[in-house]
Amino acid sequence: MMLKHLIQQYDASFYNNLFVEYYGGSNYANFGYWDKDIQTAREASDRLMEKLLSCVPKKKGVFLDVACGKGATTEFVARFFPDAQIHGTNISEKQIRTAKQNLPKAHFSLMDAANLAYADNCLDGLICIEAAFHFYTRKLFFKEALRVLRAGGYLVMSDVLFYEGAEEKMPSFHGENYLVDCSQYEELCRGFGLNIIKIIDATKECWHGHYWNVVRFIHQKYLQGEISYKSVQISLEKTYKLIPVLHSYLLVCLQKK
Repeated sequence: MMLKHLIQQYDASFYNNLFVEYYGGSNYANFGYWDKDIQTAREASDRLMEKLLSCVPKKKGVFLDVACGKGATTEFVARFFPDAQIHGTNISEKQIRTAKQNLPKAHFSLMDAANLAYADNCLDGLICIEAAFHFYTRKLFFKEALRVLRAGGYLVMSDVLFYEGAEEKMPSFHGENYLVDCSQYEELCRGFGLNIIKIIDATKECWHGHYWNVVRFIHQKYLQGEISYKSVQISLEKTYKLIPVLHSYLLVCLQKK
C-alpha cells in the first residue's frame, strides 16, 4: 500500500502543470544545487548532476540511473558519459514511459532499487538522485549496489537525512532508513566496505536554495494573478511539511574496492 501511495504521489507531482513549469519543462524533479549564479531550477538541477558526476573519472562503461524519474537525470548522465551504455530504472510505469520517449537510446526498466535485476559485477557506475531514503531499505540498496558494481565502480548519490520520527509526518519515509547525521552515514558506508570519495553536507546549497526558490516562484505566480491563493497553499504544502523533518542533504560519492 505504501509503495502504491508513493507512486501515485510522485506521478501526481511530476505531471502537474505548475511543477513542470517550475522545472522549465526539463523533466527534472530534484532540489538542485544553488550556486550564486544559478537562476532557474533547471540550471540548479544540471549543476547538481555536474557536482555529483565530476567525482567519476571513468567516462566509459555501463551506468545505471536508479529511480530515474522521467529521465532528465538519465539524459544528463548520457551527455556526461557520451561513450557509455546508459540504463535507468524506476517503480513508476508512467515515468518510465516518459523516460523512454525522451531518451530512446537508453535502456529503461521497471525495477525495485532494493532488488536490482542485474548480474553480479556488471556495472561501472550507479547514480541515484534524492531517492534512497524511500527505498525499503537503503541498506538493501547498498547491498545490491555492491553486488552489481564491478571492482572500482562508483555509487554516486544525493541523499536526504530526516529527523527521528519523520515517518509519522511523512509516510513515504521508512523509519528503518533513519540515520542520526552525516557521521553515521559514513559509518554505514564503511560498514559495507565502500571507499568514501566524498560525503558533503550541501543542505544550504540544495535544500535551502530549493526552498526559497520554490516559495519565490509560487508567490510570483500568485502576484501576477496566474494562480489563486488556494493554489498557493496546495502548491507549497509539501515543501512546508519538509521544514520540521528534513535534517541534511548530502552529496555522496562511493567506490567499490
